[in-house]
Amino acid sequence: MLFGIASLCSAFFQPLALLSIPAVVFGHIGLSEIKRSQGQLQGKSMAMVGLVAGYFLIIGTAALLTLFATGAIEYR
Repeated sequence: MLFGIASLCSAFFQPLALLSIPAVVFGHIGLSEIKRSQGQLQGKSMAMVGLVAGYFLIIGTAALLTLFATGAIEYR
């Protein structure tokens, strides 16, 4: 969750946007550990927040890079 929130806060500073990758990885790891614990571990909502934030920024960054590459928008 922390990587996901940090990546969203740093959306305008692209080198820090790379935090979205560990957000997705750790989110999936967390969800699998919670599932395997059979109710002993909690935190599914925090893992989901990290996943959603990470995927949101990955998709947003890919969309912006596509728009820059095609010339649809310009960086000023």
